[in-house]
Amino acid sequence: MKHLYLLTILLSTFLSFSQQKATTADGKTVILNADGTWTSVPQIDNTSIPKHAELPKAKPQDVIINHLAYTLSYNTTYNIANWVAYELTAEETVATVKRDDHFAADPLLHSNTVSNTDYKGSGYDKGHLAPSADMCYSSQSMIESFYLTNMSPQDPSFNRGIWSRMEKQVRQWAVDDTKIYVVTGTILSKGLPTIGYNKISVPLFFYKVILDYTEPEINGYCHLHQSQLSGVEKQDNTVQSSSPKRSSTVRCSATTKKGTQCSRLTYSPNGKCWQHGGD
Repeated sequence: MKHLYLLTILLSTFLSFSQQKATTADGKTVILNADGTWTSVPQIDNTSIPKHAELPKAKPQDVIINHLAYTLSYNTTYNIANWVAYELTAEETVATVKRDDHFAADPLLHSNTVSNTDYKGSGYDKGHLAPSADMCYSSQSMIESFYLTNMSPQDPSFNRGIWSRMEKQVRQWAVDDTKIYVVTGTILSKGLPTIGYNKISVPLFFYKVILDYTEPEINGYCHLHQSQLSGVEKQDNTVQSSSPKRSSTVRCSATTKKGTQCSRLTYSPNGKCWQHGGD
């Protein structure tokens, strides 16, 4: 029986069901309905799980790169990944190597068109699609997590805030469900702002799709988040946009502790970077 849960921004609201599980004398799982009837739960043969079940359907123009730790679809028009997909097990959430922090070009992307300098002074973090904390189980997976193809421009407040909390929640699901499939992607369209000499597109939306293929239930989770537009979270967990961001960066107008003007660049409409109260 498939249950689909649609997450809100704070990942707190789920669909609720009144059915109760029960186990028959011969060991089969059934669902007891409120009207007194019951429904059998089909047993899933794990050998029937399709290989690479986490991979979305690729488009002909996509550049598919297969790393040891994950697979990604790279978009050469926007110089950013469409999506990154991987399997995450409970064992892999236990850190055996330290965070690397060595951002590097992807050796499997033959037309490398992005560099660290594209992010310098942009006001954006190099935000992971496949987070390094999901890749801390081997030295090679940690190295791969810092390839620039796995990065996307993200507001610091988003990358270090709700997105980080979302990543922690995903790892907890991997622990709870033993093994899950994860897809993290960007919503790309014409007219997006860009950063750097190589014009890396800045996505306005990111998403995560999680699949738990562990019997007896198949659970799916879907999360879409508006990240780069200025906004504030309301109590009903929606995003209310305030004033639109600038189409180009300006130097932060705030004064540092040394009495000099902050050197960071920002898209914030109030002219301040994230550290100095930018919108």
